[in-house]
This record gives sequence, structure tokens and C-alpha cells, in this order.
Amino acid sequence: MKSLRCSVDANCIFDLDAGGILDCPSRLGYTFLMANFIAHEIKTVSQERLRRCGLEIVDLEPGQVSEIYELLRRHRGLSHRDLSAFVLARDSRSVLVTGDGRLRTMAEENGVECHGTLWILDALVDGGILKGARAADAVRSMQANGRWLPKAECDTRIRVWGP
Repeated sequence: MKSLRCSVDANCIFDLDAGGILDCPSRLGYTFLMANFIAHEIKTVSQERLRRCGLEIVDLEPGQVSEIYELLRRHRGLSHRDLSAFVLARDSRSVLVTGDGRLRTMAEENGVECHGTLWILDALVDGGILKGARAADAVRSMQANGRWLPKAECDTRIRVWGP
């Protein structure tokens, strides 16, 4: 497993929690970062639990906060929390992990590598941290709990991974 830094947004946390696997990504050996704006948004998972699950909650610098509000004027449809994940990923040279299509497009246009929750699941299975059947169950649970993930990609993984 390689050392990698990831800036995660709230929807990724919600997905992993709905799948019952929020504690698993920390075993990848990656560094998972979350901007404080996002950590404060999450009400269903305490900051203490986020930290126990291996997330580092990062306080953004004043210049980064100012830039976020400047970016808000240019990128309608994105929130300050979305943009905080982008700024953190860019400035920490991290992969942005998000399911937000607008945020992914904006980040990729600005040279930031992006992936989603299924990418984390792939890494967990490839790394032997989750057995395929458990990963398939996690995807089913995410879907059953109303998490939006690309159906065709989920169906393919469920077919390959599990019963």
C-alpha cells in the first residue's frame, strides 16, 4: 500500500458511514484530511469519531478562507464547504475524494486529481482490508440508505465482489 494524502468531503463520510465501513479507510495507510468547515457540517458523526476513524481535521489558514469566498463568486452551485475540500486538496497536494460532480469538474479543471467513494472501496478490496462480499454488502447498504452512487458502477462491483 502506498502513502497517499486524500482530502475528503462530507458526502464521502456519509457514504462510508451508511455502508458501515467508516473505520476501514484508515487501514489503507493513506492520510485522510478534512477541512474544519466540513467537519463542523457533519452532525451525524462526531468529530471525535471522525478522528478515531483516522481523519485529520485541518484548520484552514486565513488566506485560504479568503480564497474560498473569492471562489464562491466564480463557481455558483458550490458551497464554501465544497470549496474548502478543493483548496485543502490543492494546497496539501492531496487527492480530492468527493461525489459532487460540479466540485470534481472544477477541481479537475484546476489540476487536482479526484475520485469518489467507490475508489476508496476498490482500494479497500485491492488492499485485502475488505473481502469482496463485505464490500458488496457495504455498497448495498449505502444504496439502501439513500446514498447516491453511480448505479451501473455499483452493480458491476456487486456482481464482481459478492454473492
